[in-house]
Amino acid sequence: MDSFEYLKSFRAGKDDEGRRLDRLIRKMFPELPLSWIYSSIRKGYIRQNQKKAHPASKIKMGDEINIKSNFPLPSPSNRGEETSMTLLKTVSGGGARLKYDLKSMILFENEHVLVLNKPRGLLVHGRESLDTLVRAYIPMNQEKSLSFKPGPVHRLDRNTSGIVLFSLSLAGARILSTFIKEGRAEKYYAALFSGRIKKKETWNDYLIRDPVKKVSLGISTSRDACIRKGKIAESIVFPLISTDKSTLAFCRLITGRTHQIRIQGALHGHPLVGDRKYGGPALLNQYILHAFCFRLKTSNSLIGFHQLFAPIPDKSISYLNSLLGKIDVEKALNKLQNECCDADVILTKTS
Repeated sequence: MDSFEYLKSFRAGKDDEGRRLDRLIRKMFPELPLSWIYSSIRKGYIRQNQKKAHPASKIKMGDEINIKSNFPLPSPSNRGEETSMTLLKTVSGGGARLKYDLKSMILFENEHVLVLNKPRGLLVHGRESLDTLVRAYIPMNQEKSLSFKPGPVHRLDRNTSGIVLFSLSLAGARILSTFIKEGRAEKYYAALFSGRIKKKETWNDYLIRDPVKKVSLGISTSRDACIRKGKIAESIVFPLISTDKSTLAFCRLITGRTHQIRIQGALHGHPLVGDRKYGGPALLNQYILHAFCFRLKTSNSLIGFHQLFAPIPDKSISYLNSLLGKIDVEKALNKLQNECCDADVILTKTS
């Protein structure tokens, strides 16, 4: 074997079994041109088990993927003076420097799923996001797969707090996605609406998304929905504390549209308090919307949990106490968690 100085080596996992080498590298380095990947493999800059390999070479679990020192970037490069080591750190998720502590957010973790209590103000995707934090928490050389990257299986808005699920394995991603797609996963929110909601309400609306203004719009009739490609949105809302000015409510999402609770509240005369984007009154300088419970209708041994709760942020509780009274809020939040264990019962009540 010829002399070969390694910059970085990665070990293939179970989810990489049977993949072609070139396609595995493509997954590891998605921003790099495929032609450059082929060239690097042929020239021996990228190797399999310390040996030169063909781009179509099949990967086995436990194989080493070796990256040569002075790993050459494509030329011309739009990355300026970025070095190959910087590139590898970027791909592996290292070097994330954010003000948030991921470990303090963890509600549940096993080899297939990571469940987090997202704080308000943190994006799920993008730069300096929850996704960035998770990648740094589980670097590439510690993952069970090089071709599969941990990722969120659903989203929350930046200013919505609460439960977010990340898949940590291909099997976990497939099972969670199937549960959500088939309606076998239930999501429950706590929300502070404006005005008085006296009893349980079921909201059915057609919504369209304006990608330019980044807002959701309600459509009044099914005919308009058909013409304008609106999508049905359904939420069940159960009031916990009601005053003339505001209502703390327990919501179950039947569908999962962007800004669903926010726009449906506005359509039914109850925008979230503090949600100025959708016409909410400025009683607070922020709205309160918290994904507090995620429940699977049927248990799954691989996922490892049936139901999880995320505590409401202290700041949100302080706001609720100031508007609704500390004693009533404590009673409502206790009821929220206790009765969510039998959510089908609470959501059939009429008063």
